[in-house]
Amino acid sequence: MLKQLLYFSVVYAFIFTSQVLNAAEIGTSSFGGFLDNNDSRPKLIQLDASLSNLQYFSEDPSENSTQQKGQIEGVFQSSDFLMNYKFHGLAGTFSAPKSSYFAVPEAYVGLHGVDELNFLSIGRKREVFSFADGQQNLGLFNPYFSNDLLEFREQGLVGAHVGAHISNVGFHAGYYPYYVPNQGPQVYAEDGKIKSANRWAKRPPQQLSFASQNHDIVYAIRDYSISDVINHDGYAGSVFIDSPEKGARPLIQVSYARKPISEVPISRDTYATAMDFIGQVKLSPVVEYSKTSAIDLNIDGSLLKSTISYIEDHPENGTAVDGEALQHLEPLKIYSVWLSTDLSQLLERTFIVELSYAEVVGGEIRDLMADGSLSITTFATQRTQFKKPLAIAFQSDVAIVNKKPVLTSLKWTYDSALKGSVLSGLVAYEAFRQVNVNLGFDILGVEDNSSTDGNFLKDNQANDRIYGGLQYVF
Repeated sequence: MLKQLLYFSVVYAFIFTSQVLNAAEIGTSSFGGFLDNNDSRPKLIQLDASLSNLQYFSEDPSENSTQQKGQIEGVFQSSDFLMNYKFHGLAGTFSAPKSSYFAVPEAYVGLHGVDELNFLSIGRKREVFSFADGQQNLGLFNPYFSNDLLEFREQGLVGAHVGAHISNVGFHAGYYPYYVPNQGPQVYAEDGKIKSANRWAKRPPQQLSFASQNHDIVYAIRDYSISDVINHDGYAGSVFIDSPEKGARPLIQVSYARKPISEVPISRDTYATAMDFIGQVKLSPVVEYSKTSAIDLNIDGSLLKSTISYIEDHPENGTAVDGEALQHLEPLKIYSVWLSTDLSQLLERTFIVELSYAEVVGGEIRDLMADGSLSITTFATQRTQFKKPLAIAFQSDVAIVNKKPVLTSLKWTYDSALKGSVLSGLVAYEAFRQVNVNLGFDILGVEDNSSTDGNFLKDNQANDRIYGGLQYVF
């Protein structure tokens, strides 16, 4: 019965939220508090609804330069004496047709001990296996949800989760009978083209070059069974040693997983008519596995927190069937350093600064035929958005208006390999009771527009935008 319930939940989420062709919405912060009730046990409910207007600086064939977005998000969680449960879901839509989305990052019920490090949970739950996996939005351990490839949400794995803690050593592990991949900008096939109402969605090439001429490509998504996709199990585990600092993160954490790759590889068959040589391409998802290992070293002090991370991922690539091409994922290694200082208590106002750097080695994508030769077309060339990102982030109360803080965050990311950067900013203010006003921007650019394909910054520099909106907190 429990397995059937898990299966139904996964199918429901997959139908509404997973995309056949992922490449990876602006996440709104949830505000809330403890609600008064007759039960002395703590119950936390967070619920907010937001309306936003997005203004892009350039036109795009997929949509107008101006677009509206509405979203509702809720978190309900409770931790009783021995039992806890949590549900976190969000749903929204853009003003364009076929742009609705739905996600459930966590939904689980479980038992726990006194310190909650000893637990047994069933459902979709997010555990930390690698700090860099979440901080760099990699999706190697935990899958993610994103509607704009800039703001990401980690989502949990679906199955049974267990954790134990004795003295200064602990572990958590899980077995996951069902698989839910990354959720990125939604795409669909229509009139022989891969379309999307979301300008951040990755689209395959619309033409191919043959005999010194460009020829159109007609696409179709091949019928496939959802159960054939989600019925792939996996497992993961992590061992950690406590930090001597009370309340700090683990000093050392080592993790390993073997599970389906969060970003679904695509298989396709390609043929052409003899008369006009119009390419006919049928697409289908192929679930493949990878082995992922990671180690974190966390050193947390009263003012400074730091993490040194290493991740290694080895895909178990399959072979394309005759007459088709399949994405071949190369192994990758990731080295990451993160520093953060929080001076809020000293300054008596929010003041947080973060600095991070990562380097990705490997991770190329090649489209290979059954005989191992390269396909004449490719959908993607890199498994990660960035190669050598250096990021600086700042968050503070820049002013006090009517005794309320004006919260400001700013983040600049520069990639020396891609030779480009992203600058993002956000200002938030509680204008009225339970009503927040938000204003933000995202600017992408590269130093050289003639750079090769596979450059995330070059491909999306037309998506510079400003946005603003209202958020009502229930």
